[in-house]
Amino acid sequence: VDEICEDLEVNPMDCRLWMRGKDVATAMIGPDGTPLLEEDAPPPPDFLLYLDMKLEDQLKRKGITLGEGVNVRLTIILELKNEKDGTWPLGRKHNLDIAARARQLQEADNGLGDGICGLHNQGNSCYMNSSFQCLSHTPILRDYFTTRAYLNDINTENPLGQQGRLAQVTAVLVNALWKRQRQASPLPPIKKVVAPGSYNPVLAPALTPKSFKDAIGKFNEDFKGNEQHDAQELLAFLLAGLSEDLNRVHDKPYIEAPDSDGRPDRELADIWWSNHLKRELSIIIALFTGQYKSLLSCKTCGYESARFEPFSFLTVPLPEDDKVSVQLVFYPLANNDERQKYTVRVKHNGTLFDVMTNLAKIIRADKREACGEDSATDKVEDVGADDEEAKECEKMAKNMAIVRMKESYIFNIVPNNWPLTKMQNRDTGDMDVLHIYELDPVPDADSAAKEEIGNGDDTATATTATSETDDSTADTSTDSTSQNEEKSGVDATPTTPEVKTSYLAIAQRKLELGDRPFLHPYAQCLFGVPLLIRLADLEGYTGRDLYDLVAERVEKYVPKAVQPILRRGIKLASNDGLVDENVEGGSPSRGRRPRGRHHRRPVTADMEDASAGKMPRRGFRLRLASRDGRRCAMCPWYESCIGCHIPDDDSPTIVSCGDSITIDWHLALDLKSEGFGWKILEASLPIPGQLSNGANDMLTGIKNHKTCSTGKSKYGNGAITLEECLDAFSKQENVPDAYCSKCNDLRDQSKEMTLWRLPPVIIIHLKRFQWGELTRKLRDLVVFPTEGLDFSRIIADTHGESNTESDADDSTGDAKDAAATDAGDEDEETSTEPTDKASEDGENAEESAPAVDAAEDIANQMKSLHLSPGSESLYDLYGVVHHQGGFTNGHYVASLKSESDGKWRLFNDAQIFEVNERDVVDASAYILFYIRRDVKRASLNDLWDTTAREGQGMSQEDMERMMKEKGEKCVIS
Repeated sequence: VDEICEDLEVNPMDCRLWMRGKDVATAMIGPDGTPLLEEDAPPPPDFLLYLDMKLEDQLKRKGITLGEGVNVRLTIILELKNEKDGTWPLGRKHNLDIAARARQLQEADNGLGDGICGLHNQGNSCYMNSSFQCLSHTPILRDYFTTRAYLNDINTENPLGQQGRLAQVTAVLVNALWKRQRQASPLPPIKKVVAPGSYNPVLAPALTPKSFKDAIGKFNEDFKGNEQHDAQELLAFLLAGLSEDLNRVHDKPYIEAPDSDGRPDRELADIWWSNHLKRELSIIIALFTGQYKSLLSCKTCGYESARFEPFSFLTVPLPEDDKVSVQLVFYPLANNDERQKYTVRVKHNGTLFDVMTNLAKIIRADKREACGEDSATDKVEDVGADDEEAKECEKMAKNMAIVRMKESYIFNIVPNNWPLTKMQNRDTGDMDVLHIYELDPVPDADSAAKEEIGNGDDTATATTATSETDDSTADTSTDSTSQNEEKSGVDATPTTPEVKTSYLAIAQRKLELGDRPFLHPYAQCLFGVPLLIRLADLEGYTGRDLYDLVAERVEKYVPKAVQPILRRGIKLASNDGLVDENVEGGSPSRGRRPRGRHHRRPVTADMEDASAGKMPRRGFRLRLASRDGRRCAMCPWYESCIGCHIPDDDSPTIVSCGDSITIDWHLALDLKSEGFGWKILEASLPIPGQLSNGANDMLTGIKNHKTCSTGKSKYGNGAITLEECLDAFSKQENVPDAYCSKCNDLRDQSKEMTLWRLPPVIIIHLKRFQWGELTRKLRDLVVFPTEGLDFSRIIADTHGESNTESDADDSTGDAKDAAATDAGDEDEETSTEPTDKASEDGENAEESAPAVDAAEDIANQMKSLHLSPGSESLYDLYGVVHHQGGFTNGHYVASLKSESDGKWRLFNDAQIFEVNERDVVDASAYILFYIRRDVKRASLNDLWDTTAREGQGMSQEDMERMMKEKGEKCVIS
């Protein structure tokens, strides 16, 4: 072809090759050498040749065999495209152009397939795949695109649309999904789903909608690239864009929103609906658009103003109060109390101190209940009614601390005044499980002063007998006190001592064989439950005091085989040489001079006393280490120190406030307790839905408090019904500073939302994502019916109005009655009155005559599509979009009910599974697709006028030519 085009000086892109059918007929030879066609038989028509396929293969596809050893002379025709209109001469002659070939191939497929076809994920495109699958399984919309009826409604003049390109790429993908797949062999029988929770894979083809995704990115840059998006936002864009591309109204008139002016609701609603149809009239409006009533009532004058606006999505909130459930793990001080998991209810704008206060209420209520008092945990919200009880709860909360927990170590202490929003997980938007430690009570200033006054001279003597540093401090305090007394001229009174508190984070380590040894085959690995200790006077602690305190606190978190050593704290089998008497045990040397940090002793992993050597007095050694326990907190990294040793003697400890300490257990105790019950190298996988910071192993084996099973007190175990969501949608709410047309000023008003006109297909959007002070995703289970959903509970009340049309039983409030009034209608006066009032509101009937005519034409086909109050409103579910995961990341899948066999299938991108109907209703349901029962079996021609109109729409050839000029390729790979 290139050589011929070069000789003819034409563009190869404007050329096609044809095979003459007459020459092929004379050359067709059978296996026995006889001609296959008789002389009087008509020759086959000319057919187009593909340049990327061998001639022999193309003849075989046509069922033509030339035979072997036979000289054949075939004629090939070169066709040139018409430069003026871009058509192909032979294509028109033989009706074999691209569009005709596509139509013939589709007709040869004997109708539509079953639609069981997956869509490959192209990088975070699950939101697009799940949404489009639900749209393509809408029966009337599917027939609208597969029959090419959409070409009659293409609007290329609408500046708000995409000149029909969005409708074209949608049609191509819908036709590809519903194309009957040719299979060489029948599929094996599919296992029938008999029990909930079973997922049986389906052998089904899958497509890669690359052209559709690229086109969506060009039409809306928000969906460009591979970022994750909201499926509801994509659906809203598709419905709005398709409605503009397929809008039959080419010249939109300007219409002001009419006011109620005391008119009946039915009359006013018809005016609003008629005005909407005069501006937008498409298959999307006919199928998905309904009308709701928004009623504003002024609290000052009682004036009511109603608006009847259209909607494509019914966004319903999940009902909940102003509180949020916070899960936490409480670590008590007492050795006989185990750590427990609680669930407390705190206001959305609350702080962490409120969480600890409510936890204190629950703990105090449990203690009273254990003592036989009439107080239950379920009534903890009433416990703080008494002022004394509230003060005790606040006092108890001050002796608690919330920490950020990592894998077996404490990362930091969180301030109590932090709002709850700061404890959200940035990736998921959910509240992490909080870890709250009970701390040692610190005496306040008043109690410390009273204690000092009561002790008198004994206290002063004990203070001066501590150390040189304490003496100097005491002298300085005394001198300053005397000076203040002289200046003030009052009697000498004891000064209030300053209470100094110190916090120590303690983690546990043991020796483990490293996976990738660098300097030493063994390494100290963190495990177990960390400790948080608050001390009132750390400077007065000796090494022995610190060891005794740590042994007392860690006792509850170690196996029973280790507890006897912690309790005794004396020399063990000294005759066997198991106890280090010089450093760790034995009789301590009294009167040692204070030891500073510059006298610390570094320890490396190859030293004997790193984890072995003589048995320490308490069975462990304390070392200064980093927060994660991987290295020393004092020594530089190149010294390979695992933590400077903290001596167990009567000298002042080298530990300071804020230090991180590790408990390095002796190897003998590690072997005796079989690894303390923790396997470092075989750590369990993270628990789904809990924490994402590596602290999941610490949540295993924790006893749940009874508050964990209550969930929301109003909804029991947290399950919500769809009816309750609909009630929350229609719940009256206060609107401050809303304009009242009667008062001519801003007034506080109440707003109530109800449904007025229901569409044939209604899309319910569950508002799971909340934005604001507390950004999060609601994971509550919403129980919704799969059949017989009744919207009558939120349908607007007609208040006994009697001005209904004569055909209310068939098409009450439909588009026909809103667009034009029948001359023989019984309510002719009433129906014509809104037209006059609408003109008073700014409507111009003469200027909008074409739009009114279009509305009148389509109104006959839209009869009985939209239901208003008084009509049956039962809907059945046919599709669900699920969102699995957190706030900022997750995955979308779709559950769809097949129209052919009535089975539910889960469309997970390219994978398809048969599922039970019960599995469709789960906590991940996000968008629900319902279709009204009276239109489930209706055909497209029953509901929409598909006839071609002169001067409107486009042909398939014009559409393909426009797409080619725009650089769009409607190809599904």
